[in-house]
Amino acid sequence: TQTFAAAAAELLKAGQTITAADITAAYGDTDKKVIYTGTLYGDVTYAVKSGSGVVEVDSATGALKFLKAGDAVITVSAAGDNDHDPAAKDVAVEVSKRSLTIRALDRAAYAGDAAPGLTSPTLGTDYEITGLVGSDAVTVENVRMSYAPELDMTRTGTYGIHITADLAADERYALN
Repeated sequence: TQTFAAAAAELLKAGQTITAADITAAYGDTDKKVIYTGTLYGDVTYAVKSGSGVVEVDSATGALKFLKAGDAVITVSAAGDNDHDPAAKDVAVEVSKRSLTIRALDRAAYAGDAAPGLTSPTLGTDYEITGLVGSDAVTVENVRMSYAPELDMTRTGTYGIHITADLAADERYALN
C-alpha cells in the first residue's frame, strides 16, 4: 500500500500594468484627459494625488480642468477583479500659463488736426486684450502707448502705435 500526501495548488491573481503618458497643457485648455492604453480589469478611476489647486479630474472619465499654471499628479487606478490584482499609475501634469496679447486699437485723424492722445490708455477704447478664457479678467498695469515713428500731422499716412504693459501677478496668464 502506498500513501500519497495531498498537494495544494495556489492560483495567484495576474498582475496588470497601466500605461499612460504624462500631460502638458496650458491654463484653459479643455480637450485634455488622462488616457491609458491596453485592457484594464475592474473599475478604472482617476484622482488628483498632488496639485489640487492646479487641476481637477473627473473621477470616472479622466477629463481634466486646469485651474492655474503649475504641476500636479493624477493617479489612474484599476480595481482588479477575481483574476487580476489592482494597479495604479501616477501621471505627471504640467500646466503652463496661457498667453495673452495686448494690442493697440486703430486711431484716425485728419491732416492738420491734433494727434489722438495716448497719455491715459483705457481698455476697450485704446487697447484690447485677447486670449482670455471665458469670463476671466486680468489686471494690466503701466500701460504705455506711443506713435512709431512720431506723427507728422501735416501729412497723411499710416503710423504704428507701440504699446507696452505689465500684467499684475497672475497664476493663469502671461503677456505675449
